Amino acid sequence: GESVKHDDDAKGECFRKYDSPEDSYRDHSNFLRGRDHYAFLFKLNPVDYKGWAYGLKKAGYATNPNYPKILIKTIEDYNLNTLTKAAANEIPVYYNEGAFVDDNTTSSFVKQAVDQVNNIVEKV
Repeated sequence: GESVKHDDDAKGECFRKYDSPEDSYRDHSNFLRGRDHYAFLFKLNPVDYKGWAYGLKKAGYATNPNYPKILIKTIEDYNLNTLTKAAANEIPVYYNEGAFVDDNTTSSFVKQAVDQVNNIVEKV
């Protein structure tokens, strides 16, 4: 797909462009799933954000030595783990003054969760 160049850990690194955040998240998951050195992560519970944070560091994903602590703090500061649990249907989803969201509207909730995460990322 289309890409852009930015200076990150090295000068002129290649980053992919996406039409939507959902496309980016999906491709990122597929990227991790398709690499042998990340395979062990998929044995973890998807809502085990602490295991994933430390696992990503162990797999070489993050260059910052404090990556797991930073990621965990961000997740906990914004209660993002509840969004993950709700998206994984592990907890009932409540919003709009306590109205229950049934399985038919889960994808709508996931879209709202993606929007909420994007708003948080813009502030960080």
